[in-house]
Amino acid sequence: MSVNDDVVSAAARCNGRYNVIPEFWHIYSFNTENIGGYSKYFDLQNKSLLTVGSSGEQVINAHLCGAKAITLYDVNPFAKYYTWLKIAAILRLDYNEYQRFFFEFTSGAVGHGPNVYRFNERLFNKLAPTLKDLDLESYIFWTDLYASIKKKSDIRYIFKDEEFRAKVIKGYSLYLNSEEDFYKAKKAIKSITFNYVHGDLFKDKVEGQFDNIWLSNLCTYHNMYEMYSLIEKLAHNLNVDGRMLFAYLYEIDPTFDDEENDNLMYRLDIAKKYLGDYLSEMHQIQTAREIFWKDKRDKEDLILVYHKK
Repeated sequence: MSVNDDVVSAAARCNGRYNVIPEFWHIYSFNTENIGGYSKYFDLQNKSLLTVGSSGEQVINAHLCGAKAITLYDVNPFAKYYTWLKIAAILRLDYNEYQRFFFEFTSGAVGHGPNVYRFNERLFNKLAPTLKDLDLESYIFWTDLYASIKKKSDIRYIFKDEEFRAKVIKGYSLYLNSEEDFYKAKKAIKSITFNYVHGDLFKDKVEGQFDNIWLSNLCTYHNMYEMYSLIEKLAHNLNVDGRMLFAYLYEIDPTFDDEENDNLMYRLDIAKKYLGDYLSEMHQIQTAREIFWKDKRDKEDLILVYHKK
């Protein structure tokens, strides 16, 4: 498909034709996993990375950790356009403008009302020249989409907001945690580049070799057997001494086997047995609950990692 086809699909959705795009073509506004928390377990400095993530946060945070060859592989054709939109916004907007443009709730709390400035056309026009310089296709997509929809705020219909709490979004990210971090990112992000591949990791033959691979929370949507096949395939694309994050598990006690969970990735006794060839490391990561409420409850998010020797 061309960028013009993508505009037509996105505009139809925004204009009320709700069946025009597949489920996984919705953009995740922000990541639902703590990238800032797990990035420290990967050697990214001057290293290559293959990642999924239509929110663009994986690309941005990996770059801030020193990754120099980033490939974004995603089934969502809008992922490329949204990632460049965020990069342009970091470069052109200030910290508060960035939040007004992207956050559903700037307060981060339910009940305070929606952020009425979200996807504001004035702010888009402010960042648009920078976006044009960065990536022409992304500029065309967003400019034409704004021109094609009846009510500008309805652009939200191509998004999913699974994590909308501003405090959690900031806590998950290396560049949003504070205004100081945001302005540091402005300088670092000027040199960013990434390769975008629109495809399905489960079906496609993946080209290239990588020092690191991040599969985000794909295990939430795919069963253990599908994940094993994917890990086995991508292991051939992972360089020696490289690491693959193949599962991100939410609020789990790693000493306890959750027998009630239908997702076998959360049944750690089964996961360790079935994925034994690839489960090299487990790391505990701060949860959204702990960031938002300062409430740990003896649970942490957990990443499962394959370290290729």
